[in-house]
Amino acid sequence: MKPIKLQFFIFCLYVAGFLLINACSTRQLQTEANYRQILRIWSRSAKNYEGLHNTMQAEVIVFHPRLVEQQIQYRAEIYGWNNEKIFTEAQLNVQKATEKIRGFVAFFTPERRQNNLTSKNSTWNIFLDVDQRRIPAEIKRSSTPLPELRLLYPQMTQWHVPYDIEFNVPFQTIMNKPFRIHISGPIGHQEFQFQNE
Repeated sequence: MKPIKLQFFIFCLYVAGFLLINACSTRQLQTEANYRQILRIWSRSAKNYEGLHNTMQAEVIVFHPRLVEQQIQYRAEIYGWNNEKIFTEAQLNVQKATEKIRGFVAFFTPERRQNNLTSKNSTWNIFLDVDQRRIPAEIKRSSTPLPELRLLYPQMTQWHVPYDIEFNVPFQTIMNKPFRIHISGPIGHQEFQFQNE
């Protein structure tokens, strides 16, 4: 009689563990699905070709406050953050998202020396067009490790160079307005159109 009770107890523990793991992974999948859906809304991609050869490629992501909130939830699920860490990250990043228009650019050129958006001598420009105003971007090479970038931005590859961009105007500037982000340089021009809600 005892072996049957023990087997039943082990079976119950196994089922409870399976249900707990399944519930956690389902929650993470839902968080990831929500994040990916909003990421698609605020991402644009373009490639330039000269004949059959790719001359440049860019992925542009605008950090809308809703995208930033979803990204924090997604990262919290992945890294197992406690409530205090989530609150701190949310407070810092949502505030940053409303103070300035921020974004991310994954940029590729076949010749690495042409991919120099942050160089003092760079001939590349990134700028925002909204309300007949042209606002230049401040560009910095992203310090986020490549594995994390690829987790957050699936369109990022090992051939892209990651850049963080900021436009020195509040996010309110583009609320309820269409706007465009341009990348212009010696080997091409790309325009990314967004419709803000």
